[in-house]
Amino acid sequence: MLFVNMIGRLSEVGLPKGCGRQILLQALAVMVLAGVSSGGAASGEPSGVKIEVRGEIAPRCSNSGASFTFDLKDMSKAGSSGFSFQIDCNAPFIYALESEKGAFVAEGGAQMSPAGFTSTVPYTVYTRLPLTGGRTIDDSCASASLKKGAQPCPFSNSGDAISIRQTGEVKVSWPQTRLRLLPGAYSDRLTIDISIRR
Repeated sequence: MLFVNMIGRLSEVGLPKGCGRQILLQALAVMVLAGVSSGGAASGEPSGVKIEVRGEIAPRCSNSGASFTFDLKDMSKAGSSGFSFQIDCNAPFIYALESEKGAFVAEGGAQMSPAGFTSTVPYTVYTRLPLTGGRTIDDSCASASLKKGAQPCPFSNSGDAISIRQTGEVKVSWPQTRLRLLPGAYSDRLTIDISIRR
């Protein structure tokens, strides 16, 4: 509040008796009101429009590797092969691997093999999934544990990390078999599934 003292700046000279005091009081009243008015304008709440904007980004997870085929060459010798694929997950995720046969199996199925021979070659899967920030998921599983209905391999998850435009890798390796392999083409189908962790 603004107070202005006008006493001493007014004079009763030439005015009727009591008139000067009345003018002084009126002047003081006007100045006090003016001070209240100007102070209120300066300290009052600002006027304006408040706009609140909200948005939502849906969690998503995808990978580019739908299907891969590679030649395992001579299955009677130890070897390895692999493939890479793109991961794009903007939220924490889980993954799983599934083997159709649980091993490399000779064409025609796991038939009864004569003594000293086999028609299946077990293998190990190594999975590497980079996470944004430098960490990685590094797992290894026996092929038998990846077949549907088998005791499953304990897959890692990303924890609280995500994976934006990273390159994942899956590598399979197999040892030299102790038994001789039956002739034929050996194969298996390996499926990797990556999804949002609920």
